[in-house]
Amino acid sequence: MKFEILHGSKRLRVHMHRRTRGGVWHYCFCWKRERYRESTEHDDYEKACGAARRAVAEVMENAPTGPGLTLSEAIERYKKEKWPAQEGESFSDAHHRLKWFHKVVGEHVITHMSFDAATHLVQTFINKRQAGEHRPDGKKCGGRTIKGDQLVISAFYAWLIKVKDERGRRLVSWRTNPANDGLLMRPAVVTRVLPDVNTKNRKRFLTAARKHEVWPVVVLCLGAGFRPKGAAGLLWSALDLERGSVTVREKNVERAIPLAEWPWHELKAWRKKHPSAERLWPYHKDTAFDAVRELRRLNNIPEHVTLQALRRTADNALYDAGLMPQDAAGIMGHTPQTAERHYVHWKRRTDRSQVQALNFEKVPQKLPHRRKQIS
Repeated sequence: MKFEILHGSKRLRVHMHRRTRGGVWHYCFCWKRERYRESTEHDDYEKACGAARRAVAEVMENAPTGPGLTLSEAIERYKKEKWPAQEGESFSDAHHRLKWFHKVVGEHVITHMSFDAATHLVQTFINKRQAGEHRPDGKKCGGRTIKGDQLVISAFYAWLIKVKDERGRRLVSWRTNPANDGLLMRPAVVTRVLPDVNTKNRKRFLTAARKHEVWPVVVLCLGAGFRPKGAAGLLWSALDLERGSVTVREKNVERAIPLAEWPWHELKAWRKKHPSAERLWPYHKDTAFDAVRELRRLNNIPEHVTLQALRRTADNALYDAGLMPQDAAGIMGHTPQTAERHYVHWKRRTDRSQVQALNFEKVPQKLPHRRKQIS
C-alpha cells in the first residue's frame, strides 16, 4: 500500500507494508536520493500513516544541507571533542581503529550518507579486515579485534547522530545507529584462557629482568597484577612506599592496590637506587613490550612469557591464596566474569574432597536479634 505527500510542485510517495499478517506497519520513502525506512510501531493503518507523515516531515526539516563533512573530517572533529587532550588508552584505541576504518573504506561525505549506506560501509570494513585485504601482508583480523572495531565505530556513529551544526540542525538523518551489532555480520569472538607462567620459566625470566630497566614494570605486573601499559606509564609519585600501596586510574576508575611483601620490597630497593626517576619506565610505555621481547631472545625464554602472562599469573595467585572472586577482581581492576573468561583456570581449582565434605544438614546457628532500647 502507498500514499503521496505533496511537497511544493512534487509528490513524495510513501510505501507502507507489513512483514507479517496483523503485524506493525513499516514505511519506506526516498528524499534527495536517500532512502528512509522504519517501523511505525502501529498495527492500525491510519495511525501508521500518521507516524509515517511525521517521519517525512522530520526528514524534510532536518535533512543535512550544504557540502557536509567527509569521513576524515568527522573523525577528527569527534576525537577533538571527546578527547580534548588527545591522550589516554581509550583515545589511542579509537584513533588507531578509526584510522584503519578510513584507510580501508576510503573517503566519503559521511553526513549525507543514508542509514543503509552507513551500515554497508561498516560491513565492507569488517569483511576486508576479516579477509586480510586491508594489509599488504594479508594478515587477517580475528573476532575479538573486529568486535573492538565495531564498538569504536558504533561510538563514533552515536556521536554523529547527537551532534548538531551551528544552526541546531543534525549532521546526519539516521534515527538509529547504523553500526549496531545486530545489523552486522562479523566473526564470532573465541574466548580462551591463556596459560600463565610456570615456576621454571618465571624464575628464568625474573633472573634476566632483575638488572634491566624494565624491572619495576615486571614487578608490578607479576606482584600486583597490573596491566602492562598501566605499569609502564605509572609515575613514582603514585606509589606510597611507606605504607605499601599504589593508586592507579584505569578505564576511568581509580583504585588503591595493596602491595604484597615481595613487590613492596623490590620497588623500595629499586627506588633507592633511582631516586630522581619520574616514571617507573622512563620511555614510551609501548617500548616496554620490546624490552621484554629482547630479554626473551637473549635468554632463550619461551615466547608466551609476556607482561600480560605475568598479570594472568598474578590473578591465578590471588585465587590460589584463597581470596574471594570479588576481592581479587577489585585488585586486578576487572570483574569476576572477566577473570573467568580470560585469566583463571577454574578446573585446576576444583577440589572434590572439599565438596564431598560439605554437610548440608548442619544449619549454622543464628543469634537472636536484640531490640534496641529506647531511652
